Amino acid sequence: MKLNLIRKQRGVTTLEYIVLGAVLVLGLVAGISAFKGKVSDSLDKEGKTLSDVAAGQTSGAKNYDK
Repeated sequence: MKLNLIRKQRGVTTLEYIVLGAVLVLGLVAGISAFKGKVSDSLDKEGKTLSDVAAGQTSGAKNYDK
C-alpha cells in the first residue's frame, strides 16, 4: 500500500519533461517553417512584380495617383 502511495505522489517524471520539451520544440520548428514559407512566397511575388515594373510591364499595377 505504501509503494502505491509513493508512486502517486512522485509528480512529473523526467521522461514526461523530455516528451513535453520535444513536442514544444517540434511545434516551434513547424511554426517557423510555415512562417518562412509564407514570407518566401510573398517576397517571390513582390520580386516578380518589381521586375515587371522595371521592365515596363505595368499592366497589372494599379495607379493610386488618380
